[in-house]
Amino acid sequence: MFMRNKSISSFQSYNLWMMEEFDTFYLCVIFAPIVLGFLLFYLSQNNKQIQRNLYILSWNILFLFLLLSVVFAGGETYYRFFVDRTQGFGGYKLSERWGQRHYTFNNVQIRDNLNYSSQKEPTKNNRVSFVGDSFTEGLGIKNVDDRFANIIRKKYPEWEIHCLARRGRDTHTELRFLEFCKKNRYQFDFVVLCYCLNDIDYLVPEMKLMEEEANKKIQEAGYFERSSYFINTWIHAIMPEQSGYVKNYYTYLQQAYSNAIWKTQTDSLKALSQFVEKQGGQFLAVTFPFLNSPWKDYRFGFVHQEMDSLWKSEGIAHLDLLPLYRRYPAENLVVNSLDAHPNEFADSLAASSISTFLETHLKKNR
Repeated sequence: MFMRNKSISSFQSYNLWMMEEFDTFYLCVIFAPIVLGFLLFYLSQNNKQIQRNLYILSWNILFLFLLLSVVFAGGETYYRFFVDRTQGFGGYKLSERWGQRHYTFNNVQIRDNLNYSSQKEPTKNNRVSFVGDSFTEGLGIKNVDDRFANIIRKKYPEWEIHCLARRGRDTHTELRFLEFCKKNRYQFDFVVLCYCLNDIDYLVPEMKLMEEEANKKIQEAGYFERSSYFINTWIHAIMPEQSGYVKNYYTYLQQAYSNAIWKTQTDSLKALSQFVEKQGGQFLAVTFPFLNSPWKDYRFGFVHQEMDSLWKSEGIAHLDLLPLYRRYPAENLVVNSLDAHPNEFADSLAASSISTFLETHLKKNR
């Protein structure tokens, strides 16, 4: 796993996705107005050979299709080439294309612009490994150097910073990943769990049903939904409102922290910290709040208290980012209005707070 290889450069990735965007579907979309315009011109030039009523009907139909094709070509071009954002839940072509544009993977298939080695670099004082999901990976942040892990790396060149994060991971898969790292002789030092409040969702039955529903819709998507950015974007913009699971996503998560699921999750979190410590590492925890709603409507304040109590009982140093983020409007902290992942500003705030947190505890444990 931890072997060096050559990553694809951002320039090469840019050229690759540009070439892929000019597929057969898009070429047909572009040529459709030209063909329809030619047919309309041909019909106009030969109107005397056609009955008047039939001519008027044919002309109107062709003109309508010409207008629709122009609008569709414009919309397809706009979403295909000019809209550059992530969006909501999975299944969006825009989000997939955004990743192709802005993600560069290193030798261990982690989003980063440098390779990782299994053993600590002898020239570095500390190794800090951030474990997390899309919040830690920097989903929605175009330049990887603008996410908090890379900002900390730049601020402390004497530290070796690894960002062991990938979108979609939960507490269970994070533990499995660390076990995989151990098998590959990864040297643990300071391991920081960057906890997102949906890391509990693997235990929530409704979340599994939501995932099955989403996968089924993706598999059943028709040709035009699979091929068109324009159609795919608008269909998926409507679909969440049609799905009870998606509409109640945050309600299900809130309930999970109030019933027996939370007890199971605490056991998993304890297992994660104990695993790191058994490997000779020092475990630390950081909790990110959700950023999907105004703070006056925030329903997860009690969860932050539960997280803090858990880590205190385990003797684990814990940083809660909720008090920091609450100083700013939530809408100023997200990558866009359709995606509530932390933006560059939010990550810069996190980097500053986490840096101070690390400074304190790295010195304390040396």
